Amino acid sequence: MPVHIGIKVWAQNTVYIPHIQKLGQQGHCDFVEIYVGVKAQQEEARRWQDLDLPIRLHAPHSYGGFNPA
Repeated sequence: MPVHIGIKVWAQNTVYIPHIQKLGQQGHCDFVEIYVGVKAQQEEARRWQDLDLPIRLHAPHSYGGFNPA
């Protein structure tokens, strides 16, 4: 079974997009997992769309102020 390496960031960490893109191109990571907290803005989320890596979204949980109950 293949091993996949991902990088986890907050949606607000858009400053890391060029660095993550380079790591993906060099084969150091396979995907990026973006934690979309309750304070994330649409503009920030849109900036991740041009990344040439698969994106996984990490939904907020109770730590992030989300309570599905």
